[in-house]
Amino acid sequence: CDSPSSNGVQYVGFDAHIDRYLKFNIKNIYGFSGIKLAQTSGFSNSKAMSMPTSDYYVIYLGTNDFALNTQTIVGTVSDYDNSTGVNTFFGAFRTLVDAIYTKNPYAKIICFTPNQRNYASLNSWNSTNSNGNTLDDFAESIRTISNFNGFYLVDLMKEAQINRGNFSLNTYDSLHPNTRGYQEIAEAFISKMYNRF
Repeated sequence: CDSPSSNGVQYVGFDAHIDRYLKFNIKNIYGFSGIKLAQTSGFSNSKAMSMPTSDYYVIYLGTNDFALNTQTIVGTVSDYDNSTGVNTFFGAFRTLVDAIYTKNPYAKIICFTPNQRNYASLNSWNSTNSNGNTLDDFAESIRTISNFNGFYLVDLMKEAQINRGNFSLNTYDSLHPNTRGYQEIAEAFISKMYNRF
């Protein structure tokens, strides 16, 4: 996960909102502030193998790969298919998925696209990063990987109702959700996943 909280600000996360509808025996939140999925220091290379074993994994990332220094190249689906490693977003996603299946080959994977943003001079509707990619390019790669593998997909960019018209209500900084924003994310999750559980 990209950071579920940042700058020491704590809110009721989407997992707590989901608990009102679905109860899990054990729940692990494995999110890191300021970490990307890709690149040598990224999550897929440095943290994935230390994840706890689980029946379900929610992959919620992409905004840091889009926006942080040394921004990630999206790559192509062939990077995923051919396990090319952590230098592209597609390749790093494959590294993460392989780590999950090493932990539990029967695991169910639920992918979230990034939510919309307007932070640090990069927004989700018309900004490109230093590699010429938009946030939607990262979201589209997650959509493609989900379709490619039959993973469950919750498309927060399209379904979470966090947008430039209501950032002040749903985020504390036009990127990181607040309690109300996490409720929006939980509702998007529940509307897609409730009947599957």
